[in-house]
Amino acid sequence: MGPSLLSRKPTDRDYDAMLDTLVLAFANDPVWGGWAFPDHDHAIEQRRADG
Repeated sequence: MGPSLLSRKPTDRDYDAMLDTLVLAFANDPVWGGWAFPDHDHAIEQRRADG
């Protein structure tokens, strides 16, 4: 049985979308949402730091 969804290998053009997906997915996580980034005013920017 093969995959149920079409997929492809990601490219550099997908980087921002993948990063945003992960940042938002963990925004309300009890560990990564508050403990690792306790400064709520800057938490999204801190999670997204990629440089």
